[in-house]
Amino acid sequence: MVSQLKRVPASAFEAIDESGLMHDPNSAQAGTIPAAPAAPHALALWTSAAVSWAPPANGGEPILSYTVNGSPGGQVVVGGGATSATVTGLTTGVSYTFKVTATNVVGPGPASPPSNAVVPGGRLPVLPNPTASPPVRTPIQQSTPASQPPSRPVQAKPSRQSRAAPPHSAGQAPAGVPHL
Repeated sequence: MVSQLKRVPASAFEAIDESGLMHDPNSAQAGTIPAAPAAPHALALWTSAAVSWAPPANGGEPILSYTVNGSPGGQVVVGGGATSATVTGLTTGVSYTFKVTATNVVGPGPASPPSNAVVPGGRLPVLPNPTASPPVRTPIQQSTPASQPPSRPVQAKPSRQSRAAPPHSAGQAPAGVPHL
């Protein structure tokens, strides 16, 4: 039988949260969950999609991982230093969007807004290039530096004409060549 009970202050106990980490409930937490990343950008590939994003505010703690969730399906988890991921196993001809969630030691933050929609295996969109202009053909002009006087036209020098060897009769070798 217990003869004496002692009152123990609540600060003597520690709590274990749902992630399995031990915390002192009376101490202030150093950080908070990460913020939601801005809407990611997606690029369709054949049966996958490349998704990229900018890192969000980390809540005072380093980001440990990012989870990329596709809709209607597909998921990948990458390390906290990543800013892109490839989601594989997608169905060609189906439209997908993606949301990114950052996680630190405190927990996962809210999901980003959805990315642009992409269709794996389909045609890639042709984006206009506002800075492009049609090529301009400019004739090449020879310029003479101002410090040099214009040159005179070049005249062809007469060439020496070679003398043809005198014809020789059949069966005779040309002069200077022994007859065999």
